[in-house]
Amino acid sequence: MKKLPITEFIVMDVIWGCEEKVISTNNILERINAQNTWTRATVSTLLNRLVVKGFLKTTKKGKERSFSWKVSREEYVRFETEQFISNYHHSSIAQLASSLSDIKMDELDELEQWIRDHKEKMR
Repeated sequence: MKKLPITEFIVMDVIWGCEEKVISTNNILERINAQNTWTRATVSTLLNRLVVKGFLKTTKKGKERSFSWKVSREEYVRFETEQFISNYHHSSIAQLASSLSDIKMDELDELEQWIRDHKEKMR
């Protein structure tokens, strides 16, 4: 897996956020243009790149092309997080935690709860 440029991530985020498993180009364009003003050609180029990279699969019905994700949001975020910790914190969770020294109390409580929940799952 490779890191996605922000434009491709935006497209993937739109697709991951859809309730439907398969989403048409028109529907993707509609949702993206609620946030950006990209042309159909731009979105089509980004979708094709994501297919080539293995993030999406595509089907064609008549003139309409539809897409569905092959890589889940969770898989991609896990990959990005591992890369971030490796590249910026020398694979050290302790260094990552140290960089969070300005974390707010409610965020710390949320992190603590997450650790408790996941610790139980791992037992």
